[in-house]
Formats: sequence, C-alpha cells, structure tokens
Amino acid sequence: MAKPNMVFRARSRRRSFNVGLKTRSRSTGVYLADTFSVTPVLHLSLSARWNRTELRLRDQIGTALTGDHAYARLNLGAGMAWNVTDDATAYAAYAENNRAPTPAELSCADPQTLCRFPNAFLSDPPLDDVVARTWETGVRGRTGTVAWSGALFRTDLADDIIFISAGPIMGSGYFANVGDTRREGVELDLSRETGPVRWFASYGYVRATYQTAFQIQAPDNPAADANGEISVRPGDRIPGQPLHSLKLGADWDVAAPLTVGLDLQLSSSRYLRGDEANLTKPLSGFAVAGVHASWRRGPVELWLRVSNLFDAEYETFGIYGDADELGFDDPRFLSPGAPRSLLIGLRAKL
Repeated sequence: MAKPNMVFRARSRRRSFNVGLKTRSRSTGVYLADTFSVTPVLHLSLSARWNRTELRLRDQIGTALTGDHAYARLNLGAGMAWNVTDDATAYAAYAENNRAPTPAELSCADPQTLCRFPNAFLSDPPLDDVVARTWETGVRGRTGTVAWSGALFRTDLADDIIFISAGPIMGSGYFANVGDTRREGVELDLSRETGPVRWFASYGYVRATYQTAFQIQAPDNPAADANGEISVRPGDRIPGQPLHSLKLGADWDVAAPLTVGLDLQLSSSRYLRGDEANLTKPLSGFAVAGVHASWRRGPVELWLRVSNLFDAEYETFGIYGDADELGFDDPRFLSPGAPRSLLIGLRAKL
C-alpha cells in the first residue's frame, strides 16, 4: 500500500522487451440483495457481494513473470428511493467495489525493471487490489414531454493503480499503487420528444484528483526538478481526465422514410501523462460536430454518418517523452483526434 510522500524511482536504462507470458484468471462472486418498502413511496435496498479473484502467471521465457495471486473482499451497498410525486424520484446510494490487478499490471510493477506498456511486461511484484467507495444522490423525473435527471457523486479509491512513465524509452514505465484518488462531480441530463423532433443534452463535471502525495520520475517533463522528478500533491488532477464534457444531439423525422440529425461533443482541457503534478500547460479543449441521416423502407435501412463535420484538429491524449531520441525538440507527444470521416451503410431486419 502506498504511503504519503512516497518516492517512485526507476532505473533509466535500455533493455530488451521480449515477453512470453501465459495467464489464467478465475473470478467467483456471491451476491445478495433485497428491497424493502417502508411506505408506499419510500423504498430501501441492501446488498452484499463477496468477490474472489485468482490469477496464475507463468513466464514462458524465464521465471521473472511467474507468480500466483489471490484477492478476496466483501463489498456492501445500501440505497434509498423516495417517490416525491408520480413523476419525480429522489434517491441516495452507497456502494463498494473492488478490482483486482490485471495480469498486465502485475507483470509490470517493478520500478527497478521497466516494461513497455502495453507491449511488454518485466517482473512480478505484488500489487494491492483497488477498493472503490461511492456515494451518490440525485433526482430524476418527467415534466410533460421533458425527461430530466441530476446526480451528485463521489468515488474514493484506495490503493489506486496508475502507470508511471519512466525510463529512456517513450512508453516505458511500471504500474504502482499510488495511494488514494478521488472522482467527484455532477451529471445532468435533459431530453424531449415532441412529434417528429427528439433532442437531448448531457453535461458532466468530473474532478479526478490524487489524494496522496508522492514523487515520481518525469525526466522529460520540462518542469521536473534537477533529479528529473515531480512532486504530486493531494488535489492535483489525474492526467487524461477532462473537467467538463457536454453532449448535444437532435433528430428530426423529415418525412415517413427519412430522418436527419446532428450531434455535438465538447470536452475541456486535460493534462498530459508525465505531468501528474499539473506543472505544465494541458491539452486544449475541443468541440466536434457530426451529422447523420437514415432512410427506411420496410425492413431495409440506408444510413449515412459524417463525423467531425468541420474537420477540427484536436488532441485526445498526450504524454511526455524523449524528443531527442527521435530528433524532435518538443517532448510533448500527442494523439490526434479522428479527422472528418464519411460512413454509409445498409441494414436489414429479417
């Protein structure tokens, strides 16, 4: 289990990434749940689930990857639903869940022997399973032709596992339990169907943060210290996770066989992997629009979709790497979003 102010270091040396690994996993679960109606409008639920996961790893080249691991836990849950009116319900819930490390994570968890994620695994030290505790409360209902819902949530993860980029080769590093992390936020949904027109709007605010302080190697991050390390503090945002996201869409039945529609996806900025301490400029947010249409005649449907209608240029992921190795100056390696695309298809129900 990771402790506050842990320091994660790795050897910065090259090595072969040849791998031969055979794995087997077995999961067993026992689940009990029941709902009690305290009054005609108030309902309580209780649940319990016992999970056990067994992982067997056998190295096909040497012995470094060979190991057996077992994880077991009892997860509890409770909830309440209150029918405020015939068209509105308020609810609150608490739930626990656990996730056992995957064979890939277990086989890539030694900071002294880096692996190349996700293509190679080198070493087999144990990792703790991740335990999530989630609180959620919200309301949902319908007003006339409008359906709506809103929710507040918080998920605290103990012994969360992340991939720590380290070493001289881009994409190399190791998995580690880094302590506690948190995801908390708001989800809002609105939709309406009136005659031939249907539309929806969905907004999400998710703040994903580290809750445990630690130091890791990030030699390619220009804001790292003289030792090539960065210090992560509680409250720093987890890379790759945008704060805000918004989805909008609408469909219009123009005529009996023809339907046309449009959609819009917006996402705010996100930090690059290798900048867990949020020291450098994040990736910019983006907006992507699309249109679609379908023509139906009996059991046959002809459909068309144009994604990224305006051919926007944007990035969905970024990582810091060794630019000199590839002859570049900028250590930011970015994954571009998909360009404009056109798909045409035919469906038939028989």
